[in-house]
Amino acid sequence: MTRQTQTTQRRGRAGDTRAKILQSALRLFAEQGYERTTFRQIADEIGIKDPSLYKHFAGKDALYSSVMEYALQPLVDEVASWSKQDLYFSGLLKTPRAVVQLLAQHPHGARLLQRELNSSGAGISPMAELWFGRLLEAGGELASKAGLEGGSLAGESMLPLLAMMNVALGYFSCAPLMASLGAGDPLGDEMLDAQSEVLGRIFKAFLMEMRA
Repeated sequence: MTRQTQTTQRRGRAGDTRAKILQSALRLFAEQGYERTTFRQIADEIGIKDPSLYKHFAGKDALYSSVMEYALQPLVDEVASWSKQDLYFSGLLKTPRAVVQLLAQHPHGARLLQRELNSSGAGISPMAELWFGRLLEAGGELASKAGLEGGSLAGESMLPLLAMMNVALGYFSCAPLMASLGAGDPLGDEMLDAQSEVLGRIFKAFLMEMRA
């Protein structure tokens, strides 16, 4: 085995470990919050020692920041990609389904963002402000591309989008409760389709208001 092959294998194992850390930390942060989640819990869950986490992340803040990016950057990228397409009003009406399907791939990310948006204390958390700001920016570019009035999403024009995002995120936040109450599989195709319809109606009302 060559030295280059050995190096490649070590990097591959390190990448696999990093991915496992992010996945475990995402679930724990979403379920318990930042304060209650410890490095030891994350390490125990994936079967490594606490100090090994520091080989991948400088500390808890760095890990949390990476978890937010891991969970939410795909959503921002997806919304941003729509503004690069020739989407007209009829095409825009299909985007809520895409949002629901994307969030279904990272349901813990949706729960984590809503936890941040509803965190207690004085004002919105810096992490929530950062990521929701990125979503607003991507949504504003989409609205502008579609020629909708108020594409800047400033002031009152932001309120419908905030309501829509709370509905989208809230569904996945409540998914464990719905499952425990016997409401069916929240991540199954039937219930995701139903949620897409609900979100679609809200989004249509939002678009109609911006066109007015």
